[in-house]
Amino acid sequence: MEQQNTGSKSTSDVDSSQYNEQERVSTHDRASTSGLNAAWQSILASEAAYVIASSGTILFNKHALSSFGTLPAPNTLLLFQFGLAVFLLKSMEVLGFIQLQPLRLDKVKLWLPVNLIFVAMNVTGFYALQSIGAGMFTVLKNLSNLMTIGGDYLLYGNTYPWQVSAG
Repeated sequence: MEQQNTGSKSTSDVDSSQYNEQERVSTHDRASTSGLNAAWQSILASEAAYVIASSGTILFNKHALSSFGTLPAPNTLLLFQFGLAVFLLKSMEVLGFIQLQPLRLDKVKLWLPVNLIFVAMNVTGFYALQSIGAGMFTVLKNLSNLMTIGGDYLLYGNTYPWQVSAG
């Protein structure tokens, strides 16, 4: 007696195809989850590094400024810290952890005012740290972001989502 092919799959064929589909979806979910976990780990590692570097710098500067009485050349300490930052960035590039863009004159001209303001902010903050405590300095430093958002709104009418203000 001959079997006719009715186009339907046998029970074992259906079970194996369902198993293969479930395995494929499960593997995809694991890959997505591991990619998500890796992204979160990278984000958390970046945040932790920022907090440690920022807090460490503030505490180190406060200790250096208060321990030595009147530091004869406090800008030397800032110059050392800026130089150390450049050295660490170049070292990370050489080791292959990051990739820096080549220095181009048009980019330098574009970002020079921003960098000068950043350096001025660090210098004034450094001198403020001589007079006030590290806790108050941190609070004022963090409130400066809100003051910038307020000024941006008053001067230019720009608005930002609540996450920017909360951050």
